[in-house]
Amino acid sequence: MASFEWSKLLHQPEDSPLLQQLISNAANGSTMEPAIKVFPDAKYKSWPSLGISFCFTIVDGSEQLDSIDIFNGHPKDKFAAYSGDLPLGLLSSSQAHEVVSKLGEPIKKGGGGNTRMPCWVQYDTDQGFTLQINFDGVHWEDREMGWCSMVVYED
Repeated sequence: MASFEWSKLLHQPEDSPLLQQLISNAANGSTMEPAIKVFPDAKYKSWPSLGISFCFTIVDGSEQLDSIDIFNGHPKDKFAAYSGDLPLGLLSSSQAHEVVSKLGEPIKKGGGGNTRMPCWVQYDTDQGFTLQINFDGVHWEDREMGWCSMVVYED
């Protein structure tokens, strides 16, 4: 799925053909049942073997897709690597310095340093969504740290 289409997925209902097509493509046409977790304010439908998870929230009385989590196959996440096209032309092999070189300076970043939390960066796009990229390192000086997950959402 090309990056310009990611924003079309946001706000879709659970039974949206667009969402079903994304999962079908990721599963190479196989039918896969999601793991479902329901919380008071959100419902998660996850496909760990496909490396993707949807978060639905209630908007004006109906469930709509709020965010998409995409995983890169790190064992601690218990999700396989997502094999489809990634947002903004990123690759599963993209390292921190490549992300910043390709996308420019992020609008926000966090983690790293004394926090001992993994580093992350956030970009507003001109394509109708915000992208947060979570890295697998805790030191900003580590230019070669890879990413472990990313989140597509509307800010």
